Amino acid sequence: MGCSLFCAFTLVNLSTSEHHPNLVVSTAMRFALFLTFLSTCAMLRGQVAIGGKQFVRSMAEAGTKGEWVLYEKGAPQNEGTRRWLTNRVLVELQPGKAAADLRGLAGVVKAEARGKYAVVEFAGNADAALTGAKTLQKQPGVRFAEPMLARQLFGKAVPNDPFFAYNAANAGYQWHLQNTGQNGGTVGVDVNVVPAWDAYKGTGIRIGIVDDGLEVTHPDLVTNVDTTNDRDFNGLDDDPSPGEKNFHGTACAGVAAARGNNGLGVSGSAPEATIVGLKLIAAPTTDADEADAFGFKKDIIHIKSNSWGPYDSAYGQGGPGPLSLAAMQDAVTNGRGGKGTIFLWAAGNGNYSGDDSNYDGWANSPLAIAVSAINEKGPRRITASPDRTSSSALHPAVAMKASPRPTASVPSVTTKMAARSSILISATSTTQMASAAPHPPRRPSPVWLR
Repeated sequence: MGCSLFCAFTLVNLSTSEHHPNLVVSTAMRFALFLTFLSTCAMLRGQVAIGGKQFVRSMAEAGTKGEWVLYEKGAPQNEGTRRWLTNRVLVELQPGKAAADLRGLAGVVKAEARGKYAVVEFAGNADAALTGAKTLQKQPGVRFAEPMLARQLFGKAVPNDPFFAYNAANAGYQWHLQNTGQNGGTVGVDVNVVPAWDAYKGTGIRIGIVDDGLEVTHPDLVTNVDTTNDRDFNGLDDDPSPGEKNFHGTACAGVAAARGNNGLGVSGSAPEATIVGLKLIAAPTTDADEADAFGFKKDIIHIKSNSWGPYDSAYGQGGPGPLSLAAMQDAVTNGRGGKGTIFLWAAGNGNYSGDDSNYDGWANSPLAIAVSAINEKGPRRITASPDRTSSSALHPAVAMKASPRPTASVPSVTTKMAARSSILISATSTTQMASAAPHPPRRPSPVWLR
């Protein structure tokens, strides 16, 4: 308040000829200066407007490299609503304007073309993107410029039951692949995949596991892992190996394509498919990072498995930004030799918190196949996020165990949605497909894969 009053007082004085007889300031110029001062004062107080929303800086928190931590004004402050202010700016360019034209501006260290957009990186303090966005907005041929925020995405929980067949000591057998009614289950509530294995086991298909990493030396995965085409989008290198606490991607990879008939652990749905580790959600990511993952190797990676999404909560909605949406659209159109990349998504774990898969802009995208979970008797699992207006595949919840590490025990987690990978054989042969429709007026019946 004091800052704003000072700015207004200064501008009034500037317009008074008694104090400045040789200075003429127009009303429009005084108004523009006033807005600039107000914006500066708001920045000093830690308030930032981005994407049509007001964010407030948390003075008690900072990123690992000193980044500002922001929360949307009025939102609950938790790990799901936390945002990090990066040093990058998203710019929409007018036709004829090139990203290269922006590289000579003060403070710019990189300007990368992204279709009609550019991602411009600035050097400087933690707020460099805020001042940089203002500079860019004034440039000819720039439609808009906004600082890019990073967010943490969250894996959807998976179990660690390791065996295919039921026995009295292992009630968590892989009933999702073959349910014969043992342990009180309902016969036939499975993916009906075992008969397909006589003719097809996924050979020749690459499945990208977009997640928190992949244990490439896992004994039940190593035969199927492709270490030539993998990528770490957090560390920007070619090693997708997970951190000590990151087991989710390895579990999802096992659900999809653990090596079958090898006398070890479990069998994946497509036990001879090739697995490619694409490490993304082990650290906060921006729209540009997610776009890079979605478009990566789209010519040779046929399927991208995404068992993650926004924080499971009824507050707000998460989804792809303009760059990652464009990357998905391009992959669906041009990937897989023109047949289109297949994107699989987890519907979510948020039933207890009042969540709905329609709040998830990835799972609810018409470009993705969203899959929820059922139990061994057939009903939807109680933790599974409901899908009240759009269609998704309902599928058995399944299991994969990460290999033990010398310094940490194997995590024990409950299931939710890794089961979406179990439709891989059907999806790759295009014999059984389910798509998610985002239109609220439509209420199609869920697709049961039996």
